[in-house]
Amino acid sequence: MKRIMVLLAAAAMMAMSGVAQAAPIGDSADAQCAKLAIRTLGPSVNPSNYTFIGGSASGDDFTGQGTEEGNDVFCGFGGVVDSMDTLNDGDIFLGGADRDLVITNSSTFYGQEGNDQVAINSGTFYGGDGNDFVSFNLLDGTFIGGPGNDAVGSGNPP
Repeated sequence: MKRIMVLLAAAAMMAMSGVAQAAPIGDSADAQCAKLAIRTLGPSVNPSNYTFIGGSASGDDFTGQGTEEGNDVFCGFGGVVDSMDTLNDGDIFLGGADRDLVITNSSTFYGQEGNDQVAINSGTFYGGDGNDFVSFNLLDGTFIGGPGNDAVGSGNPP
């Protein structure tokens, strides 16, 4: 009983302190996203530090769907085109099969299978299998294309 009271008091103090906490995992797509993140990233991902936003198999635009505070993981699940305008620092995008597109990548983007593209890269872009392309790779950007015909339009080559 004493242990429960200590845990409740700690949770209340965190809530009152304004410490950002991940949102609870919602629908089944979000739960599948959490499982995919653990499989893809291994023990380095702590699910309690992220909000999981699962897409569908038909293609998703994740623009504006992330949380304002805290880190998010976006999972495309292989839609024809999974995309977003900006992948913010600390967030992760797991694209899946087919084409994935991020306009501005400031974090970690796993394109996986298919032809994946980043317009402006200052984060880390793992292209995976397929023909992957970065339009402009900034000095602090890392591009790891994987098998396929990969290219950087301009900027810092991989």
